[in-house]
Amino acid sequence: MIARRFLHSLLDTLISQLANRFLATNQKGAATRRWGLILIGGIAWAVLGAAAHPFTLNHDWLRASIEYPFRALFAADVFKHILIGAFAFWLAYRQAAKYLQDIFELKDLRVAERFIRQAAFASQYDVIEIKDGDVAEKDRQSPVALIGGPGLIRVYLENAALFEKVDGRARMIGPTTPRSGTGAAQADSTLASGRRGPWRRLVTFFTKSGTGQDAEDVEQLEIFERLRRVVDLRDHVETSKVQGRTRDGIPVLAEDLRFIFSVRRDDQSASLKTPYPFNRDAVKKMIYRLPRESVTNSLKTMVAREMSGFISRHPLGEFLAAIGWPEVLKQGWSDPVPEESAPTEGGNLGAPPPFKPRPEISDLFYDYNDFIARVRERGADLRWIGIGTWVLPDGIIPERHVQAWRITQENLVRGSRTTINALIKESQQRSSQAVLRQIPLQTARQLDLNNEAARWQNMIALIHSYRAAVRAAMDIFSKKNQNDSPEGRDLELVYNYLSHLVGRFLGDE
Repeated sequence: MIARRFLHSLLDTLISQLANRFLATNQKGAATRRWGLILIGGIAWAVLGAAAHPFTLNHDWLRASIEYPFRALFAADVFKHILIGAFAFWLAYRQAAKYLQDIFELKDLRVAERFIRQAAFASQYDVIEIKDGDVAEKDRQSPVALIGGPGLIRVYLENAALFEKVDGRARMIGPTTPRSGTGAAQADSTLASGRRGPWRRLVTFFTKSGTGQDAEDVEQLEIFERLRRVVDLRDHVETSKVQGRTRDGIPVLAEDLRFIFSVRRDDQSASLKTPYPFNRDAVKKMIYRLPRESVTNSLKTMVAREMSGFISRHPLGEFLAAIGWPEVLKQGWSDPVPEESAPTEGGNLGAPPPFKPRPEISDLFYDYNDFIARVRERGADLRWIGIGTWVLPDGIIPERHVQAWRITQENLVRGSRTTINALIKESQQRSSQAVLRQIPLQTARQLDLNNEAARWQNMIALIHSYRAAVRAAMDIFSKKNQNDSPEGRDLELVYNYLSHLVGRFLGDE
């Protein structure tokens, strides 16, 4: 009694193990089904042939032994049963493919047939390539891309792919780096297995089991392990436009706004095998956080929101023209002047109105409202941002801004040392000319030019006026300790000449 129970338990365990092995969804289970189908079919064919045509010995037994397998196996009464069984198997295989085609809404039935051969019987697996941020064009009709594993995946250096298993677990596959030149060629040969004619597919089915383990630059996928998304690991340059309205109500367009971003690298160093390092957890978070929109669109929205907010918080003059007190005084604007920033008697112009230069605007994206932290939460890194070009509608810019921009540009040009020296020299010449033109006019207003008797006295008065102007200039040079300069010596010479002229020829001391 105990021995019988033990025997039943052992038999149940053996049958359970064989069933689990035969029905397993992994590669070993598929290989077991493959060779089990071949073995069972071969044995059944041999039994039918032997039962219908028993082997008999005769005087020429060697010839009879060679002819017997062909005569027994391919006899009409035996081979018809084999054909019926093969047709039943083909019909079940065909119906399973049509069912799979309906489930996954496939356009080509051959894709479903290839999947069944690979998943159920470990027929040589297809290889799909991931490059340039997507599945390669030639592999998009592969069952691995449309349905899922089993299959082989080759990921190029600039990509990472996220796959999901049947139980929902995610697996991130980074670049698959080859260690030799033969593996890739061996894996490439698997692509043609499902694209041959019926006879070649039949030969491949019974002769090749394609796990592709000898291919060193591929990763194997489990059954129904599907591709969720491909991530491009390279730096991306994006261009955008942002429309906003300033605090003083002027519409502004930030055109050709550029920014560079990439997936989070977390200060990992690049190498020949991993030229684009990345944080796997961050990439997973990025994929599941943005299921419907791309990272590019999300970052464009964030940048546009920040830029639009900056424009709305500032008037036009704070980021388009550096308007200071020199411009205010020169143009004579009537805006109220704050006492703490008004020009002083000593020439101090005070603080100009606030101005945001382009570098400072760019810095806002690195500091303002933890913008960088919010970008990193999406699994990306912002590497650089450029403001672009400010574009304003015609006819809306106030005249004071146009004048301020022009004056600012002139000040930038005049800010060089050479230009300043030239302006100083030009100003001195103009001042001297003004003084020389002003002396006879002021003297003439004080004299009676109609009195002919006073002509001599008028000439003396005019010369005295010139001499007084020269004397005043000499005093200025003396205060600056510039008497020995060429200009100071020239003034002294002119003054002495005028004094000699007055004293000798006019008789005036």
